[in-house]
Amino acid sequence: IDEFGCTDMMSSLEFSIEEGLLDYSDSIYKFVHDQIQIAAYSLIPETDKGKYHLWIGNQVWANESALSEKAVFVTVGQLNKGKMLITEEHQTIELIRLNLQAGEKSMSLGAFAPASFYLEAGISLVGSFSWKEQYDLHLRLYESYAEAKYCTGEFEEINKVVNEILANAKCLDDKLGAYFTLVTSLNAQSKTQESTKVGLNILSSLGEPMPVHLDMKATGIIELKKTKHILEGKTDDEILTLKALGNNHKIAAMRLMYG
Repeated sequence: IDEFGCTDMMSSLEFSIEEGLLDYSDSIYKFVHDQIQIAAYSLIPETDKGKYHLWIGNQVWANESALSEKAVFVTVGQLNKGKMLITEEHQTIELIRLNLQAGEKSMSLGAFAPASFYLEAGISLVGSFSWKEQYDLHLRLYESYAEAKYCTGEFEEINKVVNEILANAKCLDDKLGAYFTLVTSLNAQSKTQESTKVGLNILSSLGEPMPVHLDMKATGIIELKKTKHILEGKTDDEILTLKALGNNHKIAAMRLMYG
């Protein structure tokens, strides 16, 4: 590619337009039909395809101003197809980050299957590093991957991913995301007993132990009286301006209990 001069390239593009193979509009060249693109791609030797994909991905990536939302997906797609040719550690780490970015963005757009693809690609790459070497990348990739698998209904895969996180996470806070996904997954499968057992164990770890057998009505009445006593004499404005809860473990416990 490097030897292919700009003049020769422009001549080839113009010739392709004249022959009805390419279309040029708004500064963009594109094939007039998918089948023409497939045919052109098939002419590239298999041994060279990775090199071309890597080059294209790096060209888009090098132009930071082009890294719009769409460009990120284009860049990752191209680099993933040429990843076997990446030899530098820092390039591998950057590609892992790009896959994570593309996966999280896909999740936010509700595109859960593509999200799984990007996150899985990131996990396959980060596997060449230990959790200790790239802890944050491991944790974010596996957490997001578990969520993506929940969204696509692949519940068996969730257990494997959650176990990987629980086996390597440094602290309880780093395990909470995995626990929440696991509980949500069990509930979605109507595995109430398992969900309750896991939930009670998490609450205990958060410093909020709950008895296995609980009189919900009686406990509810007692807690309601306590709350009324705490709020007694306070105006609506005073209640609305109360300081927000800052204890992350209590916030997590409330999230777990009330969904």
